[in-house]
Amino acid sequence: MTFRVFREKNTVANGLVIFFLTAFLCAIGSHLRLPMVLSLFWIVNAVIAGLFIRKPWLHTPLNYLWCYGGMVANDVLFSGWAMESFTINIANIIFILIASCALNRYPPYLQGKANIRHIMLIFPVCLLAALACGLWGALASGGINSGIAFMLSAGDWSSEQFSTGLLLLPLILTFYRRSDYHWRLHSLLPIGSVILLLAAAIMLGGPGSLALPLPGLIWCALVLPISVTCLMTCLTGVAEIMLIYMNIIRVSSGFLPSAVTPLISVRLGIAALALTPYMVAVSLEAIRELNRQLATRANYDFLTRLLSRAGLFDSLTRQPFRPGKTMGLILLDVDFFKQINDNYGHDGGDLVLREISRRLAGSVVPSARLSRFGGEEFAVVLFECDEPRLYRQAEALRLAVSGEPFTVVQGEIPVSVSLGTALEIAGEDKNWTTVMNRLVSVADSHLYSSKRSGRNRTTPVWQEPARPGEPDID
Repeated sequence: MTFRVFREKNTVANGLVIFFLTAFLCAIGSHLRLPMVLSLFWIVNAVIAGLFIRKPWLHTPLNYLWCYGGMVANDVLFSGWAMESFTINIANIIFILIASCALNRYPPYLQGKANIRHIMLIFPVCLLAALACGLWGALASGGINSGIAFMLSAGDWSSEQFSTGLLLLPLILTFYRRSDYHWRLHSLLPIGSVILLLAAAIMLGGPGSLALPLPGLIWCALVLPISVTCLMTCLTGVAEIMLIYMNIIRVSSGFLPSAVTPLISVRLGIAALALTPYMVAVSLEAIRELNRQLATRANYDFLTRLLSRAGLFDSLTRQPFRPGKTMGLILLDVDFFKQINDNYGHDGGDLVLREISRRLAGSVVPSARLSRFGGEEFAVVLFECDEPRLYRQAEALRLAVSGEPFTVVQGEIPVSVSLGTALEIAGEDKNWTTVMNRLVSVADSHLYSSKRSGRNRTTPVWQEPARPGEPDID
């Protein structure tokens, strides 16, 4: 049984979870930050926005009320604020609303996936949301009596939300529990390089040091899953902002007025750099996915979803070759398939081929390789088998097909297959494809014998194949 925090039909429970989650994140942002450096990050807006984007059915006015209630409750109960909490928290809702409305229209985020176009939208969306949030926050803060003070307040609000959004949202939107990535020891090398480059940034200092970890992050993007790259980017950005705030990495304010804290500029710069490894990672993942699709189309039969003939041979080239290892082949051909096509149409013929492939897949041993060899012919390759086992497997396949009639639109029809087998112990060949070519010739001769002997039968390896004395038999 899979445990889910949110369930689409459970409106009240979802609202309560959002309420307490928001209040908890607000508490982290406002009460558990005894070191002042932790006050640089207000994560609740990015987290809730990411949640609403990943689960669009949570993006409802009622859940916004639950979220707003959690913010206000935290401030009223623990911060001692009264009326201020009702107005200032609207700034947080503004960020969540703009980010969620702009990004939750893209289904790839539901599976933790995205493309370049979706990524490029995160930057302007976060910028717009952060500016709107910052302006309202500055207006609602009170005590501002000059233009510079207002600019400072709005800049702090906006830069914090912009940097936190660009660091956290990609991580939240790309998180996906299932991954086919296999971790190895050398997978830690790009992560180690990020740590070393960050240490070098601390030693060198200056504005340029902020970009030093970028090559390591791009290395992560090249070899690690997207979510890991986003996690490393987020941690690096957070670490740099904290190190600059604590004056461990020294930067100057550049052309900005001296009254404007350099932290605003730093946040904007780190936020801009944060998208680079994310874009590289998603671009490479898109290329890998395209290659996987091309490989699937080249190596698998579209109709039956089995290995194609080319795909079978390609898999054999990757099979480690060892002399003395046994390789067996079963070729089977559908009896009177032309009549099936003539009587029931090509749709009926396709249905029969799909059903045959399903029955064959359910009857072969797990280690076997099953292929649609061409037309109505199928092939099964087995390793480390003897003649009796090869024959038993062939008979199991024959009975799986002929044991029950096939259902087509016009009714039920009997279908049978004829099979031929071949077996060889590998000698001094360089690869299995050479052995396979010889086995195909022998198995094809045995298959012809089965056709000549009445069909719906298997000609075993030990039986001498018949010599064809007339044109090919369907």
